[in-house]
Amino acid sequence: MSKRVITTATYAGNAHDIFRSALMFSELSGAMSGLARYEGLPDHPVKTGDTYIVNITVWKVFKTKNYEIYIADLDEDACLLKSQEKGGAITRWEHNLSVRQEGEFAVWTDDVTFNAGVLTPFMAHFCAYMYKRRHKYRKALSIKTDMRSAPS
Repeated sequence: MSKRVITTATYAGNAHDIFRSALMFSELSGAMSGLARYEGLPDHPVKTGDTYIVNITVWKVFKTKNYEIYIADLDEDACLLKSQEKGGAITRWEHNLSVRQEGEFAVWTDDVTFNAGVLTPFMAHFCAYMYKRRHKYRKALSIKTDMRSAPS
């Protein structure tokens, strides 16, 4: 019972500059401010092959300890990042982040496929909300989200 949520946001600016900012965990923490707190994120940008173990608290109530984020691939020239994550009820969270240039705009896509067992339908709505909220924080010019079933 896997789901796939694709969120696409458009920004004014350069795709490479926007992608480089996405590689900083401090940027993620800022975009999640008020929604979730991460404990244990490093101060350096993400690196291919690294695994980060963090504790996450959502809405100051829901806690996930030892959430694992593995950076499977990072291509800075192509502005592509692939992570594989898991923790708590989430047994699979594959995040493909890409930023591409379209004229004077940068188009950022978060393509996430995940499974959280019986919580998967709830997590699909939370995932859509979370990524949309992150892009609002970042001042995206437009945001759209697509939610669908995915192969397990």
